[in-house]
This record gives sequence, structure tokens and C-alpha cells, in this order.
Amino acid sequence: MAKKFSIGRQKIKIAKIERKNHLQVTFSKRRSGLLRRQIFNELEGERKRGEALDDMRQASQSQFWWESPVEKMGFDELQQLKDCMEAAFNQFEAKPNQIDPASHVPGYGYGNGYFGLSNFAA
Repeated sequence: MAKKFSIGRQKIKIAKIERKNHLQVTFSKRRSGLLRRQIFNELEGERKRGEALDDMRQASQSQFWWESPVEKMGFDELQQLKDCMEAAFNQFEAKPNQIDPASHVPGYGYGNGYFGLSNFAA
């Protein structure tokens, strides 16, 4: 099979392109190159953010044992986690009517001064 001969990338002189067809081809090549470069930059940014999140997760796992994966916990840590979860569940079960979510989260509920009815004039 014969190798195709290509003149490759060459310098061109800057001049107005008279033919509309040639102008459209040039513009579409330029646009595709710019879009490809933009997509590459976005992917690179996402990769860097992902690496930063992984680093943060690893740092937090080394600080708090309860944030580490269950598969990596030992028997004593699992027992302690179970005891803590049972205590929290029992505490929540004993006081279900005393917890008012609207009073603990700013911006929720009526009349709290954030998004409630008190902001609107009558």
C-alpha cells in the first residue's frame, strides 16, 4: 500500500479569504480545535479537583476512625461504632417530638426572619 504524501502544516500569509466555502472550512477547523482544547482543559480541571477530594478523604480517614471504610475496621472499632449508633438511635427514639428541624436550620420554617412570612409586607 502506497504511503500518502502530505504537505503537512505550513505557514500561510494573512489575507482576506474571498471564497465563502474556503472561509467556512477554515472557521470550522478553528472552532473544532478551540472546542477540543476547551474540553481538554475542563477535563484536566475535573481531574485535579478529583485528586484534591481524594487527598481530603485520605486526610480525614487518618483523623477519624469512624469515617474509614467498614472493611478496613477492626473488631473493636466495629463494636464501638455499633454501640455509638445504637446509643444515637435510642436517644432519637426517646425524644421524637422534641426535635424541631425548622428551629435548627436557618432559612427554613415560617417567621424565622430568613425566608419566612415575616419578610413580606402585609
